[in-house]
Amino acid sequence: MRPMILAAALLSVCAPATPDDWTRHEMAFGAFTMAVPPDMAPEEVEGTDSFAAAFVSRDLRIDVDYGLYGGLPLVKTDAPRRERISGQAVDVIERFDRGVGDLYALFESPPRRGSGGVLEPTDALSLHVACATPEACEVGRVVLHSVRF
Repeated sequence: MRPMILAAALLSVCAPATPDDWTRHEMAFGAFTMAVPPDMAPEEVEGTDSFAAAFVSRDLRIDVDYGLYGGLPLVKTDAPRRERISGQAVDVIERFDRGVGDLYALFESPPRRGSGGVLEPTDALSLHVACATPEACEVGRVVLHSVRF
């Protein structure tokens, strides 16, 4: 087994702890929070039909999309794996090449019953973590596991 695949497999089993010096941000008007390291700065982004945010550092970028129309990228070769984060089922796709790459995660809420018993869609949270080093990829995974609803 290649070292990066083994590291990703180990990280998926053990949820990483959020370091005490990270900053927890309230997102989407209190819908959820997530923590980021002190060296990550918010970057202004605009969502088309949803809440959007981004945090950047030298080796890491995290894009956040929360709304009805977020989702995982359509990549035929990548089958998402299911994890539990913050008590929710999360679909995760990881793509790495020599320790650098992308991590996509979709926290999807089940539809709820509206008036008259009709199923209504609910908001979904999608995160994209782009990392330039293996260490930054590990930090991105900790950010993912810091999400709280």
